[in-house]
Amino acid sequence: GLVSDRKDAERAAFERVFYPGSRVLVNELGLRDAASLDAAERLFTDTRIEEGMPARAGEPTYAAFKAIHFHLFQDLYAWAGQERTYTTGRGPTPFAPPEQIAPWMEKQFAAFRAAGELKGLSAEGFAVASANFITEINAAHPFIEGNGRTQRIWLGGVAERAGFEFRIRPEDQAAWYEASRIGFELAKTEPMAELILARIQTLQRAED
Repeated sequence: GLVSDRKDAERAAFERVFYPGSRVLVNELGLRDAASLDAAERLFTDTRIEEGMPARAGEPTYAAFKAIHFHLFQDLYAWAGQERTYTTGRGPTPFAPPEQIAPWMEKQFAAFRAAGELKGLSAEGFAVASANFITEINAAHPFIEGNGRTQRIWLGGVAERAGFEFRIRPEDQAAWYEASRIGFELAKTEPMAELILARIQTLQRAED
């Protein structure tokens, strides 16, 4: 039936993404070892971040969000900037199934545009509103890998265009991951809002 066909198709998609018998993602560098791939991923994405984002990454669209992912991961994965094609999850709760990713993300970006791209808010207002968007985007989890990094880079651009400086630090990764988990599993956005608020300052103040 349809369910088993879907399961088979998704399993095949899932298996194509990993090297046989491993949890290591098939990558352009041919690295078969998780630690080496992690190190390469950090190196290449850091280099691409330093290069700066492509101009279209600043547009308030889902296409722009995908362009950020492509820019970050183009050296590593053939599917950079593309949605995943199988269902995945964190803990007991699955993220959006593949066919729901695009409609869900388009809906979030329509709301983001309707909210004036979060411009003109206080730091507190920005933190609360952006935490809501990050939580909704995270629930879709459009990419096989690199969702958190793409969200953080996207949020940095959104903050800057809204008049804030947003600096998430490498040591914030565990806090970000935990805030994402709480947002996803418990639908509570306060931890993410607190983390964002702790890392933004208004640009005027930064220049004093």
